[in-house]
Amino acid sequence: MGSIAKDPREDVIQAWYMDDSDADQRLPHHREPKEFVSLDKLAELGVLSWRLDADNYETDEELKKIRAARGYSYMDFCEVCPEKLPNYEEKIKNFFEEHLHTDEEIRYCVAGSGYFDVRDANDGWIRVWVKKGGMIVLPAGIYHRFTLDSSNYIKAMRLFVGDPIWTPYNRPHDHLPARFSRQDLLTTSPLLRNCKEFTKSMADKRGHGSILKSEALKKYILETSVYPREHEQLKELTQASFDKYKIVSLMGVPQDEAQFLSMFLKIMNAKKTMEIGVFTGYSLLATALALPEDGKIVAIDPDRDAYEVGLPYIKKAGVEHKIQFIQSEALPVLEELLTNGKGEGTFDFIFIDADKENYLKYHEMVLKLVKVGGVIGYDNTLWFGTVAISEDDPMPQGLKALRGIVRNINSFLANDPRIELAHLSIGDGLTLGRRLY
Repeated sequence: MGSIAKDPREDVIQAWYMDDSDADQRLPHHREPKEFVSLDKLAELGVLSWRLDADNYETDEELKKIRAARGYSYMDFCEVCPEKLPNYEEKIKNFFEEHLHTDEEIRYCVAGSGYFDVRDANDGWIRVWVKKGGMIVLPAGIYHRFTLDSSNYIKAMRLFVGDPIWTPYNRPHDHLPARFSRQDLLTTSPLLRNCKEFTKSMADKRGHGSILKSEALKKYILETSVYPREHEQLKELTQASFDKYKIVSLMGVPQDEAQFLSMFLKIMNAKKTMEIGVFTGYSLLATALALPEDGKIVAIDPDRDAYEVGLPYIKKAGVEHKIQFIQSEALPVLEELLTNGKGEGTFDFIFIDADKENYLKYHEMVLKLVKVGGVIGYDNTLWFGTVAISEDDPMPQGLKALRGIVRNINSFLANDPRIELAHLSIGDGLTLGRRLY
């Protein structure tokens, strides 16, 4: 019987599960006994790999084919070693911070070697050792980190689709669409893992995130009172969001909730609003349609790619002039608005639909930005109904991870004397807080 041929990539790329030791990050950190990971297993996580001719990368036909097939139009090099990188030890520690990107990270080692650590489906660390001739692609949304090995040297080719954009988002950033847009979405995302509620809600392409358990009642509400009155560009944006993000489009505000917010904004004669967390912009477009012609919305989200999915429909609806989109994390923008004195007490309505871990930080800041008598809206405050069940009850791990955080948010808001409160069972739970003083 002949032996199985060795994969040539294994000469330049090896992977194994890491131990929990806090020893020097540049050591191998094997488990005991050693537990190696196959390159096929890495591929299941979306981590792709090649062995290439590093001595002839300028003329390598295989590299040219890969670049053409995957659209890698931009290329540059980075060289990391004590002699070439100022503040080397500090920079290496920064590289080792766990983070993700909203685009692929492509690295081709043409000299030296280094470790790329990636999270598996169960959040375990897999160490990927890339040596000269190895090229790997880390998918958008995967949590990872980088460090050199004990040789303290690597020269790597960086490849990009289009302009070189390389923004790290340190963990946690589970609300970013890229976090979910993975090859094996339901097994790699901690927020959606084993979460049947999400897949069931997306059975209909128009999807509807709601705590209503009766599908018949949900369908009745939507088909009787929501869909017939839904603006045409909102319908088109919903479809475009699904086409781009599939199940992840559930992150958008449900249609009946957006319909309610639209009427609410008209009743309160809102002219200046803010959205923290935009995604593809369904609620943003609904808000822009509800505001008067001279209305203004400050929309904040770090992911411009998602916003641009909805932008054509915002333009088509003729309301782009009302929107100031800021590509950024929210906290720095809020701090600047408070520091420069231009934002305090000027907003009629502020809608928060972003990372739950920062809701209470947002609350303290937007409470100063909204007018006395103005309203703050907090989305997802019933968290698929898990806030009302015991922590010991069975529930998907992804929901359980944030259940306690959402309960703390609700308790804090319920006891905050600075606001008048209404907690609504619409969508996935909407809390409205009216500033009293």
